[in-house]
Amino acid sequence: MKRLVCISMLLAAAPAHADDRHSLAVLGVAPKDAALKKSADAIATAIRAQAGAKASEYRVTGTAKQIDAALVTAECSAIQASCAAKLGVTLGAEYTIAGELDRRGTHQVLELSLVDVKTRQRIRSVHQTSSGDAKKLARAAYTRLIGGDVGELAIAANAPQGEILIDGQIVGGLFEGRATIGNLVKGSHVLAIHAKGYRPFEVDITIEASTKQMLLLEPE
Repeated sequence: MKRLVCISMLLAAAPAHADDRHSLAVLGVAPKDAALKKSADAIATAIRAQAGAKASEYRVTGTAKQIDAALVTAECSAIQASCAAKLGVTLGAEYTIAGELDRRGTHQVLELSLVDVKTRQRIRSVHQTSSGDAKKLARAAYTRLIGGDVGELAIAANAPQGEILIDGQIVGGLFEGRATIGNLVKGSHVLAIHAKGYRPFEVDITIEASTKQMLLLEPE
């Protein structure tokens, strides 16, 4: 009997298995139109639920109130990598997800970004379009963002220099009219070029394993 009691005491004293998953703060989805707020909130809630699932590789941190308070204090846009990293530090997260929701005709367009808080760099982004349910849109975008395969984009343009943006975020620059951008999630994205002396250029692209894009910008 004494032996059984000792074994029981040892089991009770054993520490619970630590959650060693990476911490993630879902900073929310900002609507570009006030009419999209309800959908944006539903998408953010769905992403938090999916990210916080037991099978997820992430552990969600930060309550809605804590995130709102951090956003007010930071006074910046969470979709920007530097701001997302700043908010991640405040919330004790290793990674953050933030997004923007827009509308094109009858379709809703969601852009999501995953940021490494330590390096203050955006790791991945996705551009997801849907005319259906907001939760389905959230699930599709999150799945691509976290587990999607990646490809490479090679750009050749008539502008010698300029900023390259993918899904609204600066990812590199043209050098002698050329650039190569790696680690892009396969699928649809928005590519933009801002070059001095040329009109702003924007086009929808589809990233595959190796994608080449020839761009002809119009002079101002």
